[in-house]
Amino acid sequence: MPDNDTDDYTMAVVMINEEFAAIREEEQKSSDVTKEITKEIKKIMKENPAISANEIAEILNVKAEAVRYRIKLMKKSGEITRKGATKAGEWEVIE
Repeated sequence: MPDNDTDDYTMAVVMINEEFAAIREEEQKSSDVTKEITKEIKKIMKENPAISANEIAEILNVKAEAVRYRIKLMKKSGEITRKGATKAGEWEVIE
C-alpha cells in the first residue's frame, strides 16, 4: 500500500512455471557450451594459425558449419582476423 495519498503503485508477485524455468536452464546450458566451443576454437587457432575450419571441426567433433558460423561471428565482433589468402592465410586471435 502507498505510504501517502500521492503515491500510486501496485506490487505484483509473479511465479515462474516449471516448464519455463526448465527452458531457461536449457538455454543457459546451450549458451555455456557455445562459449566453450568459441574459446576452444580460439585456442586451436593460436596453436595452429594456418588451420582450416574443417580441421577445427574434426578436433572438436562438431559440424564444420558450426565452426564456420562461430568464425563468422568472431570475425564480425573483432575477436579474430584472417591474414593472407583464404587457403594460404593464417588466423590472428585478437586479445
